[in-house]
Amino acid sequence: MSRYDWGQRNAEIEHLEERISEPRRRVIGHPMYAALDSTPAIRTFMEHHVFAVWDFMSLLKSLQRTLTCVELPWVPTGPTGSRRLINDIVLVEESDERHDGFISHFELYLDGMREAGADTSVIGGFIDRIRGGQPVLDAMEEVKVPGPAAEFMRITWGFIEGAPVHALRRGRRQVGRVRRDGQSRSRCARPPVGRHPRRRAQPGACVAPQTGARGRLRSQRAEPMPH
Repeated sequence: MSRYDWGQRNAEIEHLEERISEPRRRVIGHPMYAALDSTPAIRTFMEHHVFAVWDFMSLLKSLQRTLTCVELPWVPTGPTGSRRLINDIVLVEESDERHDGFISHFELYLDGMREAGADTSVIGGFIDRIRGGQPVLDAMEEVKVPGPAAEFMRITWGFIEGAPVHALRRGRRQVGRVRRDGQSRSRCARPPVGRHPRRRAQPGACVAPQTGARGRLRSQRAEPMPH
């Protein structure tokens, strides 16, 4: 059985698949695929697409934070089926198996870029700035992320700032913020329905991106990324 095939069908999922069938057909038949007919074209594509790969990883981790508890103290959080599904996807996306150990799909993509001779300096500089605590939008501008990729990422961050959890499950994310009322309380506790407070990171808690001042994404410090 496939890792993602639980031998069950869901009427809402089937309805969603039906509704997106036509847009999916257009994506599959997009002329871009035929344009990837040379090594230079593939390199250019990868230098743009790598930012969508990073964007997806950030989206995935935000869903994990929304659907499970990844804070201290831990408490059971969210539907058990949702926990299992998102953790299963994270396991593969963040630490997939390969012949010499384990690797994230983002890092695997970077390896593919290097093997193809694509330029990794822009994505590498971007990641270094994010790890150093620079807001995402500022880092994008400073390293000059390619225009189409930058536009895609800005749309994602727009969802980050206001999308409720049901929108996240359709492909965009929201970052919550924990109320601080002076009482001992798990940071995984959920806010009342209809409210979407932002989550504040505790120093040293993780290196995952966090929402900083003025709604811009920030992250904890970590070692520079080789590129």
